[in-house]
Amino acid sequence: MEKFVYRIIISFILIGTVVKSEYAIKNGYLYYNFKESNSEYKMTEADIKTLKILDDNYAIDGKHVFFQKDIIENADLNTFKILEDFYSKDRKNVYYREHKISGANPETFEILDDSYSKDRKNVYFMYDVLKGADPKSFRRIPETDFYRDKNNIFYSSEKVGSIKGENIKRINQNLIKNDGSLFMAFWKYDKFKNKKIEIITRNDSSLSYYIKDGKNIYYLARSTEEEVDGKLLKLKEIDYATFDF
Repeated sequence: MEKFVYRIIISFILIGTVVKSEYAIKNGYLYYNFKESNSEYKMTEADIKTLKILDDNYAIDGKHVFFQKDIIENADLNTFKILEDFYSKDRKNVYYREHKISGANPETFEILDDSYSKDRKNVYFMYDVLKGADPKSFRRIPETDFYRDKNNIFYSSEKVGSIKGENIKRINQNLIKNDGSLFMAFWKYDKFKNKKIEIITRNDSSLSYYIKDGKNIYYLARSTEEEVDGKLLKLKEIDYATFDF
C-alpha cells in the first residue's frame, strides 16, 4: 500500500521552472498550481535549496512536509511516507491531506477508501474518529454509499441507526433495507416495519423514491428544498391503483 519509491519528478530547465508537476519553482520560490481554478499559491515557507518534490501533492524540504500548499505540522521528515488516497504517515502519526488523524496508530493503520480508514481501536472518516464504529466488523455495503459494522449503518461521517442481523437488502446505490427499516443517506425510517411495500425508483443512482404500502403512496427524496430533503411525505389525492412513475 505504501509508495516506498517516490515519483521524484523535478525537471529543471534553464529558466528554473519545475515541470510535470503541480509544483513549480519561479524566481526562487515554490508555487503550488491549482489547475482546476487556474490559480497558484506562493509557498514562502519552502526552502528551495533542500526541496524535494515527492509527487503532485507532496513536497519536503529541510524543515517541513507539505501537502499541496499546506504544511503538515510536526511531520517527521526522516520517516514520512506517502500512502494512498491523500493519506500519509510517519513513525508517530497518520495524516489525511494536511491534517493529523488524532490517535491513529501508524502500525495498525489501514486505508479502506478515499474517506474511510481504521486501526486496531478506531474507524476514521477523513481525519476524525467515526464515533460508535467497530473496527473489526466495519466494512462497506457492496455497491452502495453505506458502511456497516455488526451493530449499525453509517453514511458519510454519521451513524445512521442500528441494524438487526446480517440481512441487508440493497434497493439501489442510495437506499437499503434491514428488518423492515429503510436507510437513505443520514436517515432511518421505521414506518414500514411489518408491512409489505413496493419501492419504485427510476434507476440505480436515483435519489428519489415512491413507496407503496398497500394503502398509501409516499414520496422520499434528497432535495435542495429543506421541506422535502429526507422527509417521508404521504401523497394525497393520488389513485393508488393507477399510479405510475
